[in-house]
Amino acid sequence: MPAFNSLDRPPIHVHKLIDPIVIVEDDKLIREGFSLLISSTYGYRVVGSYASCEEALRQLEEDQPEVVLMDIELPGMGGIACIEKSRRPGPEPT
Repeated sequence: MPAFNSLDRPPIHVHKLIDPIVIVEDDKLIREGFSLLISSTYGYRVVGSYASCEEALRQLEEDQPEVVLMDIELPGMGGIACIEKSRRPGPEPT
């Protein structure tokens, strides 16, 4: 019996593409690894990859991400502060 290969599975139908994605991670190897992994997954596209919150905040308006993969412990502004600063006003949850 041949070994199981995840590439042999039929494609999963994605009704809504989660697109675009921004990565904020100070470790270059981790940042590039996440970017490669996400970009090679059907339905996902990395539009920004940043080493700092300050850099990411300058680009968020242009990138318009639906998903942000954020390291919490970053030099300078931390991930939680960055998320609070980047939140767009939206409808209140019901």
